[in-house]
Amino acid sequence: MHRLTLVSLALTTSFLAAPQDTVIVVGPVTTYTRYLDALDNDDFDSIFAGVQYFKSHLIDLSVAERDTACKEFMTFFFATISHNNDMIWEDYDFISQFHDETARQSPEIKAYINALHRNGLDLYTFGRLYYIDQQPDYLYHNFSLHVSLAVREYLALRSDELAEGFSNSDSLL
Repeated sequence: MHRLTLVSLALTTSFLAAPQDTVIVVGPVTTYTRYLDALDNDDFDSIFAGVQYFKSHLIDLSVAERDTACKEFMTFFFATISHNNDMIWEDYDFISQFHDETARQSPEIKAYINALHRNGLDLYTFGRLYYIDQQPDYLYHNFSLHVSLAVREYLALRSDELAEGFSNSDSLL
């Protein structure tokens, strides 16, 4: 009986002390997700930073972990696209500059377009509506060598679909 009390006391003491002594180990994919969450999705160069982090810190992970990290990046990537589309649609003065050939030559607009291009994005039009979307091969180019066959096939299909996209008459092919 005495022995049971000592074991019970030891277990109770260790549970009470656990919060102070517990070390929470965060895996590399969780660290990557937190990194992506900390990036500024107003800044297109955050996309480049997310890709570079993946390529420099996550390449040695298991294929399943790289697949998960790729999906985390895609979530960030599409959220950044959506956020910036909302921004340009709410700023009529800014978006109206894309309709004017002279205004499109301004340093501000050129810098904006260059930032899009170097980060795998492009400005597309549907009628008189401008919107941001990914370049067809951006995700495939940056992730296909590092993910499973299933994810690679998804990226290839997505790339092909985006490349077919819309015709010059703004109607679906």
